[in-house]
Amino acid sequence: LALWIGIAMAVGLLLGRWLPGVADILDAGSIGSVSLPIAVGLLVMMYPVLAKVRYDEIGDVARDRRARPLAVLAGFGASSDAHHPTAPHPAGRGAAQAMRACLADAGIDAQDPAQAAEAVDHVNAHGTGTPAGDAAEAAALTEVLGPRAGGVPVTATKSSTGHLLGAAGVVEAVLSVRTLTDQTLPPTLNLDDPEFEGLDLVRASARQQPVGTVLSTSFGFGGHNAALLFTRAD
Repeated sequence: LALWIGIAMAVGLLLGRWLPGVADILDAGSIGSVSLPIAVGLLVMMYPVLAKVRYDEIGDVARDRRARPLAVLAGFGASSDAHHPTAPHPAGRGAAQAMRACLADAGIDAQDPAQAAEAVDHVNAHGTGTPAGDAAEAAALTEVLGPRAGGVPVTATKSSTGHLLGAAGVVEAVLSVRTLTDQTLPPTLNLDDPEFEGLDLVRASARQQPVGTVLSTSFGFGGHNAALLFTRAD
């Protein structure tokens, strides 16, 4: 796992050398300067392996060494809409399906947008800065969270980190956990002209507020979509 993370980050750094520039994610006029929206995220790629681990034993070991749990992975969802080799479905069909599967896995009625919006305090968006990708994700969030979507703060942390390709999902999962532990929403940088007015985009600076759940989304080429729901470890 560490080897794959290292390889993915090295590739991301090399691409960063070839594709310099700042990120303008979720911004009107965005040209997609956060490298390439390639991978779903290593954490999700490793799910079949992680799913075989006996978490009860890991929990016992953690308790024995008096470790403090930082968060709970409450739900996971994935889909593959195969809409296009590189472009997402314009309406975010597969993305919405993955989000609903994730919420359902956490015991939430994902078919009810009101309950979905009630259950999500913050979204760490995949947001790569591509016009098609941002629009599809915004459409998916609006579909899943319904009329209350505007009340759920959204951050695109790739504006800070760039696109780490296969490691992107791992880094954003860590940032989602830190959002819960610090009770602070990270900002989306370089967002001067928001395109999606119906969403509550966290801009310019961090926002401190109570956070109990974070939905982290990761999408990749070929219509591969994944979502994770983290909750506080109380």
